[in-house]
Amino acid sequence: MKTFKLKNGNEIPAIGLGTWQLVGDTCEEAVQIALKAGYRHNDTAEIYGNQQEIGNALLKTSVKRRDIFVTSKVWRSNLSKEETMDSAKQTLEALQTDYVDLLLIHWPNDTYPVNKTLE
Repeated sequence: MKTFKLKNGNEIPAIGLGTWQLVGDTCEEAVQIALKAGYRHNDTAEIYGNQQEIGNALLKTSVKRRDIFVTSKVWRSNLSKEETMDSAKQTLEALQTDYVDLLLIHWPNDTYPVNKTLE
């Protein structure tokens, strides 16, 4: 699978599996099939409600976790420092992993200034 090298030396797979609207066993099976087919990037989000199923698939695959790039997103209503940290912890628990490779703000809330310092 082709990857793009980031400035920090990490690599992100050029193609990933988007999991929006995938739920339940269908989600878990889709992730397993994608991993068997060579996909190494899985994209999910807190709001999708499928992180537990993705975590299940990651635990069942023979592909090592370090070889899978996982992206998740914090929903726009959880942008305070405390809410973001809580959201990230919930994501890690649901995905049954101790890290994600990329954590994004999902569809920023236009009433909350994105450049506000989270102190």
